[in-house]
Amino acid sequence: MAPVFFLTQQAALPSRKVLRKVIQFATALAQPIVVLVEDHRRSEDHAFAHFLSFNSDHIEKRQAEFEAWTSKFKDFVIELCEEEEVETPTLSYEHFKGSHWIAQVAKRLVDHTDLLLAGHFNKHDIQTLLTELAKNDCDLLLLSERSWPSHANMLCAIDPLHRGDAKSVVDKAIVSRGSKLEKTLGGKMTLVYSRYVAPYLSRYRAEILSNQKAGITDFITAQKLTRVPLLLPEGNPETALPKAVKQSQAAILIMGACKRSMSSQFWSGSTVDTLLDQPPCDLLLVNSSNG
Repeated sequence: MAPVFFLTQQAALPSRKVLRKVIQFATALAQPIVVLVEDHRRSEDHAFAHFLSFNSDHIEKRQAEFEAWTSKFKDFVIELCEEEEVETPTLSYEHFKGSHWIAQVAKRLVDHTDLLLAGHFNKHDIQTLLTELAKNDCDLLLLSERSWPSHANMLCAIDPLHRGDAKSVVDKAIVSRGSKLEKTLGGKMTLVYSRYVAPYLSRYRAEILSNQKAGITDFITAQKLTRVPLLLPEGNPETALPKAVKQSQAAILIMGACKRSMSSQFWSGSTVDTLLDQPPCDLLLVNSSNG
């Protein structure tokens, strides 16, 4: 089994809540943690970037700063493990510098894992990272400041009626990832489908909602998921999913991160984009060809 890969920033240690979840994940899998440390300093992208990359004093200072950070990180992990009375996982660190750090991280993960855990990053970096990870069939679990309970439940947002994904490749991958997390975190998986009718089709509302429910039932039966709880909130996903998260008490919302079209492998989607601004819980963004 692959180690747990955790992406964070050297600018600051991750929060207590985020790091607790990384430890909880690694402990459940009994695996070491590989800490990928982003250290992009934008001031170095300008006139002195080339000079600094070969300046021995600068290189030594940068390395000393990285070693000091890793020492603090290790002490933090040990402290949290003692509080939880669990064995401290084995830690290793990798340093990613410069403006091309996202591509470097994605390249590092090829053939090593299908899931990356990440702490807080700005929205642009997340979008770029998703695009790169999509090339590797690597999913991204964004850890928020909300703690996990001892058994973290997950909510799988499916849309098997989408015209751009007639074979439901994305939804099968979402359910597969949810099943894996059930085993890892000991929580329960719930399915959710947001039933939405555009205002201009309001006169056909009852018929459309009935057809949607029938289509979802067919998918669930075909995938042998009849024992998995199902929520069918009405409304567009941007508003319905946060309500469903609250209703199901989910710690993780699992969604597709890619366009539902096999002609495109890259990240896109208004729902994901909206929820990145105000995540209702941790977001696990699944790339379409995982299964």
